Amino acid sequence: MAVVFFTALTVSAVAHGQVPQPIVGTAAPTAMVEQAPQHDARFEFHSSFWLNLHLRLYEEARRRDGLAVTLGGGAATPAPPIAPPSNPAERKQWDAAVNYYAATLAHRDLLFDNTLPAITDKLALLEDCPDLSDRAGPHCVSGLQPELLAALEAAAPVYHSREWPEQDRHNRLWVANVAPLVRDLSPTLSKKISRVYESDWPSAPIRVDVAGYAGPLGAYTTLDPARITVSSEDPRNDELPGLEVLFHEASHLLAGKVQEQIARECNQQKKPIPRDLWHALIFYTTGVLVQQALESTGPPISGGGGVPAYIPYAQRNALYEPDWQSYEKLLRAYWQPYLDGKVDFQRAITTLVDGL
Repeated sequence: MAVVFFTALTVSAVAHGQVPQPIVGTAAPTAMVEQAPQHDARFEFHSSFWLNLHLRLYEEARRRDGLAVTLGGGAATPAPPIAPPSNPAERKQWDAAVNYYAATLAHRDLLFDNTLPAITDKLALLEDCPDLSDRAGPHCVSGLQPELLAALEAAAPVYHSREWPEQDRHNRLWVANVAPLVRDLSPTLSKKISRVYESDWPSAPIRVDVAGYAGPLGAYTTLDPARITVSSEDPRNDELPGLEVLFHEASHLLAGKVQEQIARECNQQKKPIPRDLWHALIFYTTGVLVQQALESTGPPISGGGGVPAYIPYAQRNALYEPDWQSYEKLLRAYWQPYLDGKVDFQRAITTLVDGL
């Protein structure tokens, strides 16, 4: 089976229009395209055939079982079911793979389950492999369950002929649209995010896997190893919001101290630890920093009456309503002064918890 490979793309290469064409065949892994200097590459983008196929089968199995696959808040709908292959043998292969996923993986969470993150991490690293067995050499031996490998390899020809070329094109287009923004603003944003969370930005570029489906919220981050998966199909991830999504997801790698300090302060004040306050804080922080960065660079982006044209992701997608409305008020009152440099980190956390 011929598989389309997509090499790693640095921000520098994509931002300058150097997006390579698909490589079809079973050649050895290809080299990275125009390796940018390490300090300029905060993110490294990938469009992996095997990971995209895996997530497509997961999505299709959840649909078949009546599980929710609409993107968060109903803002977008998932990809339509793949058109049934006219060839009976191919249709049998595809249906068998979807049935396997429905029986074994569809009810598991992409992020919080013990099994799925390990599967997606491994498949992401096997992007250059024409198959998932030792036929392609030891670097393509996955160690995954034989039944899972059989399902993926059986579905691969159908997915490759019917969806992958267009999906790969969408993934590449998303990268081409977002990469120039990352190139221009990542030096500023990475420094500010590191300062806010009092944590160093990762020394190596953060791997970003672009796929058609990336869970109900359109993006998620796994920590060990550090990897972001983002949907190229979710309209909430387009261009400027896509920039914010990337830095929001990257913030999960740096914001552990926030979650720890909120819990510690709640314990000291004998208050229950509020669910998702730390996550609302990350959304709020990234939105403010991206908005400020956009206003301070390039042409003005203000709307009429001095209202900023860029609306942060959480406001744009009504994430504060209804459950996080109180969090937004607290963050504006007690966390924003920290972002403005008026109070220190500990004081901000203390007053934030005081206000609960």
